[in-house]
Amino acid sequence: MTTSASPTPLPLHNHFDADLEPDEAWKDALRVKIEHFLSFMVEDAKKDYQTALGNGLTSRVFHEIVNQKYEETMSRIRTCAQDIFVTELERERQERRWAVEVERSMTGMRPSTKASSIS
Repeated sequence: MTTSASPTPLPLHNHFDADLEPDEAWKDALRVKIEHFLSFMVEDAKKDYQTALGNGLTSRVFHEIVNQKYEETMSRIRTCAQDIFVTELERERQERRWAVEVERSMTGMRPSTKASSIS
């Protein structure tokens, strides 16, 4: 996507451990992935815009309508990108929480060396 607006970082949930937050490199990679995923939509919007204005014989009103349609389309694409980003970020946070919970439960299930030496 050729728009350079990056999603606004969301505040961490109060109950969320900040150590589990994906780093900026992970977030940047996700942004690139989303940009690539939606790039065909951006290209289609640009192509439609250029085609509509391509003949040069458009009135000012028609030009404004085409411009407004283009801006609305780009806004929907940005909203879609933001929604995907938030969903994927939340999914990653949840996976990290689960990984910590599994690790804690596995650690709690292991026999300790003190308990085995008492027997």
